[in-house]
This record gives sequence, C-alpha cells and structure tokens, in this order.
Amino acid sequence: MVLRSSDILKNSCNRSTASVRGGKAADLHPWIGVTSMATQMIERDLVGELGIKLISSDNHVNEPRDLFTSRFPAHLKDKAPRVVRGKDGGDGWSLNGEIPRRTYGLEAMAGFDKKDYRISGLTYEQLRAGNYNGAEHLKDMDIDGMYASVVYPAMGATFYVHPDKEVAAAGFQTYNDWILDDFQSADRKRLCGLALAPTELGMDFTVAEIKRIAKKGARAMYIPGSPSVPYNHPIHYEPLWQAAHEHNITLCFHRNHGGPPDKSDWDFADLSKSSLAVYTAKDGSLQSLPVRSVRRPLNHV
Repeated sequence: MVLRSSDILKNSCNRSTASVRGGKAADLHPWIGVTSMATQMIERDLVGELGIKLISSDNHVNEPRDLFTSRFPAHLKDKAPRVVRGKDGGDGWSLNGEIPRRTYGLEAMAGFDKKDYRISGLTYEQLRAGNYNGAEHLKDMDIDGMYASVVYPAMGATFYVHPDKEVAAAGFQTYNDWILDDFQSADRKRLCGLALAPTELGMDFTVAEIKRIAKKGARAMYIPGSPSVPYNHPIHYEPLWQAAHEHNITLCFHRNHGGPPDKSDWDFADLSKSSLAVYTAKDGSLQSLPVRSVRRPLNHV
C-alpha cells in the first residue's frame, strides 16, 4: 500500500485518514494524520498496477548529527563537524565550532505540510527519521510510491571546500563508509548511496578512494557540481575517468552542489527576503510565494 506523490499533492489539504486493508492506517503508521506532515494513505497503487517501478534520481540525506564526532580519528575529533544550536533556535552544522549561518529547514522539508514549510529553524529532533536512517527512508519511499532512489549528500558536500585537507579527507571517508555500510545496507537493491569522490584533494587520493569503496560494493560516486578545475580540462581528470571505468562506477553530479558556491547558492541569499516560485493555483499558473507557504512530498529531495 503506497501513496503516490501526485496524490499527496492533490490531497495535501485533506487531513482525513483512509482505512487500509488489514488494519487501521494509524496503527500501521502512527504519524499519519499529524498536522505537521502532509501524508494520506490511499487504497490503490495505480502506478504499480501498470507494472511501473518509479525511481528517484535525486533523493538526499541529512547526515546523523554524531556521524563525524563519533567516527573521526582520535586526533581529529576536536575538529570534526558537529550539529549545534543556531541563533534562530534551530540546529545546523558547524565546521569549527562557530554558530551555523543557517539551520535545518529547506533541506529537511520532506513530508511537511505547506503551513509548516520553512527555510530554516528546525531542530535535529524535528527532522523526519528517513533523512538519516536507511530503513526509515525506505518507508517514506513506499508512501511516495518510489521503488528505488539514488541518494545524494547534504552536509558531506562541504568537505570539497573545507580549509583543512586532513579533516576533509577524514570527512570524505567517514561519509562514504556510512552511506555504503549503514544507510544503503537497509536495502541495496532499492537504495543507491553515492560515495563522495574527493576530487579537490587530488587525483591520487581520489583514485585510491575509488578502489577502496569499490571493494565495499559501491556502484556510483558523487563528483562536485562546481569543481575548482573544470571537467573539460584535457588531462586533469583522466585518472578519475579511467578508475571509474575500471571499477564500473557511475559518476553523478548535482547542479550548484559541491565545490565553491556560485552566486545562486543559499550562502549568498538574503534569507529574510527569500521566496520560491511554485505551481499552486488551480489553473496551474506560476506564483511566487514566501518560503513558508510551500510543502514537499515525502521523498527526500
């Protein structure tokens, strides 16, 4: 029994809970009907009845808050990124102990009703567990009617611009171990976690990491969307292309994600004046609404 994204959008204002075969929906999914989440069960999976398996090519995680503090080498633990409380009362990632510029919000809106949408201000406890737990992520995919997902990083991409190269190297490898050994192990057939290719640390380190994660069964790697060396360089990335080919690793990148941010990145945004253009009117017209007026389906994108 699943809920399709289209039905979530169509019925996001309907707070009633439909009954499901074999028991009450609230018994199977205790969070159904909670007003802060836009969720509703339906009786039929029309996409599944057509024999279609939907795949999301752009899901995201929010890494566990203790990922780096608990797994970094002992001599680097004091430098490990960690989640701390921000000025707005929310939680966010701190690279060196400073108060985060922006706290959780935009990247953690999966399943939130439009009235609760926000660009920042969430605490870690308010995040849906599917953000950082593979088994819970699969449950959210089931609700959305997604068979499989390619999963991108969130905070992990900041290691491409971390000023301390030793910390960055530890961060890349810690993230890769977690996404492959922990998160996607919930179901390797349905979850394809992208390991991070540490291209900003040089090709020798990158090739060594490809060989290391290939032994773990990695199928794909993330490369930064804004590399310091353009991908059309005639020779710089040849070792990367060759190693990926030899180990059957698919390379993926995300626009404006990873590497030095460009002027369209949130790092340069005036968050107090931000809005999003979304299709909301009954006639499908494009409207610009404050960021708190938009909601997202359950798949973590």
